[in-house]
Amino acid sequence: MDIGVRVEVRDEVMEFLNENLYEAKLVYHTPTFDDKVRTFCMNPKGSVVNENTNGIVTVNGHSYEGADKQTATSSYSTSTDSTGVSK
Repeated sequence: MDIGVRVEVRDEVMEFLNENLYEAKLVYHTPTFDDKVRTFCMNPKGSVVNENTNGIVTVNGHSYEGADKQTATSSYSTSTDSTGVSK
C-alpha cells in the first residue's frame, strides 16, 4: 500500500527539476529503516486542489499555463505492507 501527500511549494524550490527533467521520479531510502520515499506527479506552475469523485474528496495538483503562478506541486509516497513495515 502506498501512503502519500501532495505538497505545494514556491516555484523556485522545484524550478531546476521542472525545467531540466520532465516528470522527475526521485527515490530516497531512509538510513534507519530503509523506508522508500518517492516523488511522482509534479505540476510546474501549479497548485493543490480538492477533487470530489462521487462524494469522495481527495487532493490533486493542476498546472496552469500562466507563467505568473508562483507555486509548484509534487506528490510524495511511501510504501508499506499490511503489517506496517515498509518495503
